[in-house]
Amino acid sequence: MASAAALVSIAPPGAEGLDWFEGMAQSNVIAYEAATAAVQDGSAECLDRLKANLARNADAIRDKPESLLGLLTPEMPTEDKAVVGHGGLRGLLLANYKTSVVRSSFGWLDDVLSFRQDWGFEPGKIVEVPTMLWHGEHDTFSPVGHFRWLADRIPSATPVLKREAAHFAALPAVPEILA
Repeated sequence: MASAAALVSIAPPGAEGLDWFEGMAQSNVIAYEAATAAVQDGSAECLDRLKANLARNADAIRDKPESLLGLLTPEMPTEDKAVVGHGGLRGLLLANYKTSVVRSSFGWLDDVLSFRQDWGFEPGKIVEVPTMLWHGEHDTFSPVGHFRWLADRIPSATPVLKREAAHFAALPAVPEILA
């Protein structure tokens, strides 16, 4: 691999010195706390509740993709509202949401659970591959503290912090990042 990029990334659970939930949107806090209970405590009840919630959301997205943005918009900073308000980008997001849950919500469940499980390696071991970390300073879904934590620990990192951006600004930044 010649290089890697991580956009609006979350730090691993148990990231030393990081308040993992600080600055995070309440919807993510709720999902990640349920995932933590399911993973660490082996709570079948928490896992079932998380599955049911994500399945309800997936059903709503299948019927009306705009429903996810409707749920997330109150938690979005102004910078994200501007991005998702752009017609072309909004259409791309909605198509992506709908495609992601066509068959089930299990991919979504896997994402939420994986974010709260041990990565199996230390980020400081990423030394041979130039790695761009891209983040918006006003991100409430993957708070900027996660970006800073990763940037401080990945020796090969080139941190790119966009001061006037938030989470969804990663979408229009993809062509620049790929270049």
